[in-house]
Amino acid sequence: MRNLYVVIPKNNKNYLEEPHIWDISQFLFQDKLNEEIQENEEYETFPDLEEGYTLRIRFAEGSFGTNKFAETSRIDFIERKKPYDESILEKTPSLDDILEILPYHTIEAMFFGNTSPDEDEDEEYDDEDLKKRKAEEDEDIDDDMEEDEEEDEDEEEDEDEEDEEEDEEDDEEDEDEEEEEHDKKKSKKSPLKRRQPHSKVTKGKGKNKCPYGHEFGVDNDSYDDCDICEVWEECLEAWDNE
Repeated sequence: MRNLYVVIPKNNKNYLEEPHIWDISQFLFQDKLNEEIQENEEYETFPDLEEGYTLRIRFAEGSFGTNKFAETSRIDFIERKKPYDESILEKTPSLDDILEILPYHTIEAMFFGNTSPDEDEDEEYDDEDLKKRKAEEDEDIDDDMEEDEEEDEDEEEDEDEEDEEEDEEDDEEDEDEEEEEHDKKKSKKSPLKRRQPHSKVTKGKGKNKCPYGHEFGVDNDSYDDCDICEVWEECLEAWDNE
């Protein structure tokens, strides 16, 4: 998962002091920022024009295999000498307006390096196509939820049937005991057998599986569980090889 930010580099010889768009993953920056704010809630107002803070971010060089990347090592919150004027917002680009959402076939061609058969056609964003795809995804989710509910109902019915069978066995044994007492016959009663509980199947156990039930090699860095996952590197490597 990646995030976009509008930032103004301060006192940096490599960048002009004007709005820039910064792209970085959730794991490499935002998670660290969230930790700092949780330790001191006063800093959560850092974007405020009047009472905010300037962030001083330090980066360390991280690596995974042969790939190297910058990861946040420290964040300091510096008090500003003077507040920002609201006019600065007029110079700040709107991420929602400038983000270009391409149609699926164009993204597919860019990702796989293919030549899209429709590349010469108008590539404006197709609302109807997106709505159709969204409806299909929602329908698939609903189907999965219905299947899960049906499985739960079947399990409950099986448990109810087993409970009823146990009750019937108990009743039969009580009747046998009464008959034995009536006939004055002594016999040893065999103990009732306890029903073994159903084993709970936990998704994601074993090799190349997510221990938290997410999709291995696909949902990397998409959940909070990823921060403490023991197989995060294997999952990321699988994601890179897709």
